[in-house]
Amino acid sequence: MTVSQSPFLKFRGFDNNGNPLSGGLLFTYAAGTTNKLATFTDSTGVTPNTNPVILDARGECDLFLTTGSLYKFVLSPSTDTDPPTNPFWTEDNISGLLSSVSSVSVIQTGTGAVSRSLQSKINDLFSTVDYDTLSHAKTAAGNSPVYDPVGIIYKDPSNNVDNVYGNADGAGRSALLIKTTDAGAHVGKEAYPLFIESRPLGTGNNSVTSIDYGLGISVLKQNWQTSTVIGQVCGVNVVVRGGYQGSFVNMNGDIAGFISNVVTSSPDYAASWESICAHEPGAGAIDQQIRTQIGVINVQNTNYIGYYGLKEVGTGGDGVLLANTAGVGNWTNYLRGVRDGADNFVISLAGTIRQFPVGLSVNTTTIENSGGVWHVLNNGGSEVLGVDQSGNMRAGNFVLTPIAYSPSIAPNGGAFTASIVNAYYVRHGSLIHADVYYNISAAGSAFGSLNIGLPTTATARAIISGSGSITGGKSLQAQFAGGSATVAIFNVYDGTTPCTTVGNGHVSFYYEST
Repeated sequence: MTVSQSPFLKFRGFDNNGNPLSGGLLFTYAAGTTNKLATFTDSTGVTPNTNPVILDARGECDLFLTTGSLYKFVLSPSTDTDPPTNPFWTEDNISGLLSSVSSVSVIQTGTGAVSRSLQSKINDLFSTVDYDTLSHAKTAAGNSPVYDPVGIIYKDPSNNVDNVYGNADGAGRSALLIKTTDAGAHVGKEAYPLFIESRPLGTGNNSVTSIDYGLGISVLKQNWQTSTVIGQVCGVNVVVRGGYQGSFVNMNGDIAGFISNVVTSSPDYAASWESICAHEPGAGAIDQQIRTQIGVINVQNTNYIGYYGLKEVGTGGDGVLLANTAGVGNWTNYLRGVRDGADNFVISLAGTIRQFPVGLSVNTTTIENSGGVWHVLNNGGSEVLGVDQSGNMRAGNFVLTPIAYSPSIAPNGGAFTASIVNAYYVRHGSLIHADVYYNISAAGSAFGSLNIGLPTTATARAIISGSGSITGGKSLQAQFAGGSATVAIFNVYDGTTPCTTVGNGHVSFYYEST
């Protein structure tokens, strides 16, 4: 038979001379404190002892402790005070005698460690060898992991299926941690701390109710639609560190956070990455949703796309945003297209767009923004098209929109009071067409021709026509030689001066210029 030693049936106290402590005082506190913690007179735990407990004439008392609690005992003479000031001894972290594994307390080291029963500690991990069937082990474990010689099995309490389902305590710990250490180089093999292989039959249909996942991750913040608790929530956190300090010749030391290798025999659709990001301010009320796909192959529709972004719900935003922080991080180019190793187009950090004919990177067409004017330049750097901020456009020497200018206006002799109401010109290559509207409010002492400044210097003779009065009056006409910066205007019929005609006038002229 199996036997065990009998425990002491009563507590006994002694004085410093080893004599029974008749009438002695035993103070009982919670471990590590001065907070009194009750003991009991018998195993029922119903009737508490006095605190302090007064020992009998033999220095004894009946003493039963609360299971799972740790005590501090202080033994004092009968004459001591409460709290004691002259004890014989103090002992801390005392527990009752072991009656079962559930009555044994354990506590980890370090700050914040709490007392637990040994049974609770054992229940951290359930094993299939402790039960007659796997089903019974999973039922007993609840949300705790079940160990099996084949691996780790987690139980989803909602459907009793072997899904990956663990409980992290929200204090920076993981529901499942797998850690490996490779002592040497791994030539000719691949090292996977965690490897998942799934080979579904694929007998379902093309819908969200028939999807086979190799790995499913669900991270739901508690009450996420109404939560006001700040903090980031991430589905996957990948940290990769690697390096090589030797020769870079014939070296294959690539480092990647994700490697995707997707192959399909279907003519329909495949992508190496697909994601949906949405904003849902209320249950079922999505106001913004974006679908992103990378590495798309759709043989049926002949779509082969490197990057695809679809705004499925809502308006606003950017299809692609490339940004830099001046002085901190700068791109050389925002976007660059390469074919057969040669640049096909480049969008630089300054906003310049350069386009190269395929395979001929020396023959470029450049679009740049300089001084608020968009310029299209040929391979020699000459402008072939320009548009300013006012919408004025020119193509080479052709200005396609009118340009306002402020010409001078004066009589050939004397003085008058006059002003330019409106003046503009349009360039057609080397031919300039100008219109000038003026007003003479007082003729004064003016005589001779009416001299008006040109927008550019003339290189050849030209003809000017106009009217001394917009609503009626003598016609105006003049000639001027090349090299002129102004034009002298006379009345066409009698050669008299228009300077003495008070009112509005209009002249329109063509001439050649550089």
